[in-house]
Amino acid sequence: MYQLKGGTLVANACFVGSQFQGGVLAQTGGFAAMDYLSVSCAPKTDPNTGLIMPGGSYELSGGSLASRYTVLGGEGMMGLFAQEGGAHTAGTLTILGASTTGPVTYLLHEGSVTVTGAERIRDGGSFVQTGGLNRCERRLVVADDGSRCDLAGGCLWAANGTVGQGGTAGFTQSGGAATFQDQLVLGYEPGSTGTYTLSGGSLSAASGTIGYRGIGEFNQSGGTANFTGELILGHEPGSTGTYALSGGSLAATSATIGYNGAGVFCQTGGTASVGEELRVGYSAGPGGTYELAGGSLGTPACWVANGGFCQAGGLATVDSLRLGGGPRSPITGLLEITQARYELAAGSLRTRSTDLAPGGVLCQMGGTAKMDYLYVMSAAFLADPPGQYELCGGSLLTGSTRAGGTFYQAGGTHTTSELTVSPTSHVARGPAIYKLEGGLLQATGGMTINRGALHQSGGMSLVGSPGFVVGGRPVWIGGKLVLGSSWLTQAGTYVLEDGLLVAGSEYIGEGPGGTGLFVQNGGMHQTKGSLMLGFESPYAGHWAYGRYDLSGGSFSAGRGTIGYRGIGEFNQSGGTANFTDVLILGRESSGTGRYALSGGSLRAGAGVVGSQGYGAFTQSGGTASFDRSLLVAYSGSGTGTYELSGGELHTWKTMVGPQGQFIQTGGLHTGWVGVDGRYLLSGGSLRARSLYVVNEFALGRWADLSIDRDLNFGHSGAHSPVFHAEPFSSVHMTGPGARVANYSTDPSGLADLGQLWMIFEASGAYLGSFEAAGKDLGPVADGYQENFALGVLELAGEGLGRRFTLTDTFDNQPDWSGCEALYLDTLILHQGVMLDPAGLSLYYRNHQANVKRFFVADVDLDGAVDGGDLALMSGSWGRGDGLADRVHGDLNGDGMVNGSDLALLGGEWGRRTEDWSGPAVPPPAGDQALPEPAALLLLAAGGALLTTRRR
Repeated sequence: MYQLKGGTLVANACFVGSQFQGGVLAQTGGFAAMDYLSVSCAPKTDPNTGLIMPGGSYELSGGSLASRYTVLGGEGMMGLFAQEGGAHTAGTLTILGASTTGPVTYLLHEGSVTVTGAERIRDGGSFVQTGGLNRCERRLVVADDGSRCDLAGGCLWAANGTVGQGGTAGFTQSGGAATFQDQLVLGYEPGSTGTYTLSGGSLSAASGTIGYRGIGEFNQSGGTANFTGELILGHEPGSTGTYALSGGSLAATSATIGYNGAGVFCQTGGTASVGEELRVGYSAGPGGTYELAGGSLGTPACWVANGGFCQAGGLATVDSLRLGGGPRSPITGLLEITQARYELAAGSLRTRSTDLAPGGVLCQMGGTAKMDYLYVMSAAFLADPPGQYELCGGSLLTGSTRAGGTFYQAGGTHTTSELTVSPTSHVARGPAIYKLEGGLLQATGGMTINRGALHQSGGMSLVGSPGFVVGGRPVWIGGKLVLGSSWLTQAGTYVLEDGLLVAGSEYIGEGPGGTGLFVQNGGMHQTKGSLMLGFESPYAGHWAYGRYDLSGGSFSAGRGTIGYRGIGEFNQSGGTANFTDVLILGRESSGTGRYALSGGSLRAGAGVVGSQGYGAFTQSGGTASFDRSLLVAYSGSGTGTYELSGGELHTWKTMVGPQGQFIQTGGLHTGWVGVDGRYLLSGGSLRARSLYVVNEFALGRWADLSIDRDLNFGHSGAHSPVFHAEPFSSVHMTGPGARVANYSTDPSGLADLGQLWMIFEASGAYLGSFEAAGKDLGPVADGYQENFALGVLELAGEGLGRRFTLTDTFDNQPDWSGCEALYLDTLILHQGVMLDPAGLSLYYRNHQANVKRFFVADVDLDGAVDGGDLALMSGSWGRGDGLADRVHGDLNGDGMVNGSDLALLGGEWGRRTEDWSGPAVPPPAGDQALPEPAALLLLAAGGALLTTRRR
């Protein structure tokens, strides 16, 4: 044992302990200087305890020690340097723990040790520091074979640090401060493993490499780690770097997880901060993985180029997040990395912008993601996979979303101020696609789809948002859905198979050349405001074109405009469509709108086919209902056509304007109908409350036309209507008091009335009326030529006492000074009908050559009131119980033959067609003198006697 308390000790070499025995040098003061210092001895075993006895040791508690070379331990040797104070300066410090039977350790509690060269801990040696200063001005190497460095207090400073150079080594820090001026490397050589465990204190390094060519592991449960430069996990090919952060804080200027090797960052707690950029995977090597289960991560930029980011908890705050878009082959130009993935299962992700480049996938199964801007990029080459977002759960909140690649949503909630489904470059390969299978998608500001598609097979899609409440109902705010905003290449498609879509307004084919398509075969679709198909006017020969195909589900909108300034088409083969306000086809002069209804049901408050532009409505099936009116080119300069070949059309009022036409070859049409244009009815059924023919109406033989109230030809300002009727065509007047009014002054336009069969068939006291519009030429054949003659007038229906009258409310013959009359080819009177000419002439032929004038008392309709009529009445006198009809003498239609009918007979007795020369009543002829009252009484008595005998 040597004790140095003062003075100076100078030696060329100093050996504390030897191969044969141990030794102790205790320095409490003074100055010791030596070129070579060796502290080592052979291990010995205590024969009493069996424990390894301490070998050579240097105990420094005061003074100063200077050595050029300091070596602890050696092959099979033990060594201990215990420093409680003083100052130790060494050129190099080597701690060799070559023996497995005893420790080789440098213990630093107080004082300082300064190594001007390299400090190496090898072969199982250890440096344990609880205080003081350990300064290595070159490189600190914790090399191999279980070598370790323990820092519990004090300060460690080194220019560079290497843990794991040729084998397995570790650095444990539970306190103090460790500083590496240049870099810290764990796992330097292939086959080596370096481990750094930080549970307290502080670590600072200019750069850190966890796994340079070997394996590097960094375990942090506390303390602070600060890399002022770059932190790399897995630097070279074949290397592996792992960082486990469970507590404390980590800060780095930049970080790469998996540079050319493999890197894994596992964070379950603590705080990680990267000042510039965090890269997960860099080259085409094995890549990297960042696992975040707790704690927080903050960085202005994160690029996942090759590998994955798995978040199961914690908070990740990234200013700019980029996935995919890694290096490309210099030969083929294709991506060398096909997928970079971010998985969010729980926790929170906050970004300013997120870019999913080709090969980048963000899969969200839970948690919360909040992004100011989400950019899902298209594929630039056919072989490139596009960027992809998969939302299966959790909540995604974005300020703006550009889906240029693929967005797949099966659950969760996606709320964005604006969604754009469109390729991210003009050279993009493949369309942009958003698939919504479940969950909630809400674009509060609007949604635009260009050269892309949104496929919805479930879930809920909201464009806009419910706002304040008025009258107990929420008011929808904003929300514009646009499909195809501009130019021919910008086609946008929305496919709705199931689920719910609600939008504030919709523009399908908005800008010049923009093409939009909406396909709905299921689900529920609501547009709170207007639906526009083909919005803008053409520019440079390019038209806005919008199409809606509805085959199932339900659709509703406040207002629908098919062809505003461009071209719009609505094809409905099923489902239900409801426009609560108005449906317009061809709104402006450049607009063209077409609606094809072959199945399902359509309902609208009002319909306009051709407003200022051109509109065409083709119905071959289904049901169309217009609660207020259907206008076919009725106002403005528009032209329009409604073609009905099948299904049902129900309107309150149908108006066919001067530039419009209604072509009906089948189906059913009900409502009030006004024809200022053309109505061609060749098949199907038209059941009109009233029909006003102002311009042209054509009736086919096999068509079914029934009118409940009024049939008007012309009106007070239009006197030239045209009515075409095929032979044997018919009109049924079905309502009580049905009226045929004629305001025409041109009989040539209504010449086909002579081929018409008109049937009045209502019940009630008043059967109806007919306008007598022809010139009263008397009972001559000329009265049937160009004189508003009617083919067949049949007065039918059920009930007794039904009265029918002729009227003359309009002067149809302004150039004629005589009276007006009605000429019929055939007159058919059913039981219970009383025809009242009201002082006008009614002529008929009833399949005979001669023309007869109608008299109320003409029982046998032979054109004269004479004995033949009296005989018929006498034969049925007293008949009642509703069994009598006109041919039996029931002239007033009350179902009885009695004195009332006899009075009518008496009032017209002796009148004959051939004596008729005008509306004045002629005197009775001598041989047809009116019977005396006594004769009438006798007739009545005889009829009563006959009635008694029958009983």
